[in-house]
Amino acid sequence: DTTRLHKTALLLDVLSFYSERDVIPQYYDVVLKGRGAKDVDSEEMLDYINKSKSFDAGIAYHWSRQFVEVLAKEILNGRGDVASLVGQYEGLISTAIETTMSAVYQD
Repeated sequence: DTTRLHKTALLLDVLSFYSERDVIPQYYDVVLKGRGAKDVDSEEMLDYINKSKSFDAGIAYHWSRQFVEVLAKEILNGRGDVASLVGQYEGLISTAIETTMSAVYQD
């Protein structure tokens, strides 16, 4: 039943939002920094890590994983023709994103 699926997805999205807004900052301040960090340097390192974190949907959903792997190998081997690699993988990545979105938003 797609109605139940959409409701479930909405609920998970709301819970994720409130977790990110309310739970994670408390956990970070109380548990990680308050109890876990033993000195000022440890707190500073935690802050540095926390500020530099990111989420790459392309990697998480495997849209661009192969592209990133090939690009890394090219750069490590002293090549790294980024423009041609982007051109080569652009269509594949777009198709992968469309496939995921179709699966998420199917009625």
